[in-house]
Amino acid sequence: KFLNPFEYDISPAIMTNLQKNQKIFKLFNPIIEKTCNHINFNLEEISRCIAGIQGVQVIRKQSKVCNIHINQRTPHLVLLYYVNDADGETILFDKTIDDIEDEDIMYLDERHEFNVVNKIIPKRGRILLFDGRTYHSASSPTTGMRCVITLDLFGEFEDESYKFPAPVKEIKKNNMK
Repeated sequence: KFLNPFEYDISPAIMTNLQKNQKIFKLFNPIIEKTCNHINFNLEEISRCIAGIQGVQVIRKQSKVCNIHINQRTPHLVLLYYVNDADGETILFDKTIDDIEDEDIMYLDERHEFNVVNKIIPKRGRILLFDGRTYHSASSPTTGMRCVITLDLFGEFEDESYKFPAPVKEIKKNNMK
């Protein structure tokens, strides 16, 4: 699925069900396994995979913070894999979904005040992991391209410090007799 760059401020973005797309899964699975083993995370499910490429904002000529957001409301672990070196940082903010009263809002506007907790510079091969309840944003690069692969993971740490159980999927019953 290709995402509209005017709506998401990235161009292009590719969204796939990683576990059903075997060609991409075989390519990326060793990175996922190595990361999960390194942090002692028992992976149960990957719910989403997006590969996003951002180009230089020619009109703006300066970095722009993109939409402050969470990927989904269900608690999960975010894995960001930086494909290349770039200057468009990933920004983590001080708010989580628990801090915002409006239950239906994922993309925020000027109604909420956020403070930057951390800025991560994309470096080729770097992996960033964080609690998916944390509001975050990308910023557009000022030189070159920024390419990031984002995955939402479900599972739990071996020490049981954090659990991100996969959502229960409803099984639709066939109405045929």
